Amino acid sequence: MKRVSILFYIVLSLFGYADLGKEVLGSLQVDLVYATNAETNEFSKEVKSLTLREVRSLQEKEVLAYKKYYLLGSDQQDIYRSYENWASPLRPAEDILLRFEPEGEVTKDQTIRIDLEFWQQKRKVLATDQVLELQKPIYIMGPAWREGKLILIVRLSKLDL
Repeated sequence: MKRVSILFYIVLSLFGYADLGKEVLGSLQVDLVYATNAETNEFSKEVKSLTLREVRSLQEKEVLAYKKYYLLGSDQQDIYRSYENWASPLRPAEDILLRFEPEGEVTKDQTIRIDLEFWQQKRKVLATDQVLELQKPIYIMGPAWREGKLILIVRLSKLDL
């Protein structure tokens, strides 16, 4: 039986029928931001601050409005058609992860429905499905940390139509 399935896979690959699940639909950018109202300078030399445009975008939402924002890490990963994908913005640590998997095709209006799961210290904290639009971020409020909050910014950075 194994010989038949291996032979079948070889024949399919010879005729150009590769694993369709590995087809890349686009890429997802995940940024981990520390937001605080504290007058702290502990990150000023080690970590980048957000751009003025990004700060304004966050402050427009009352629940995300803080005085200072620091970019702790980011990750950009391809979105595979039929595979579970993981983004780890705090590499090499895996304390905060985002699992994502597409639920359908890329639409003509440059959107895609994606299942998202926010994992913190190997526990699933949030599971949702979202329609992501090219370059329009969604914000996931993370846990309290030090004198502020962690925020995940999830953005569809590229689509392959």
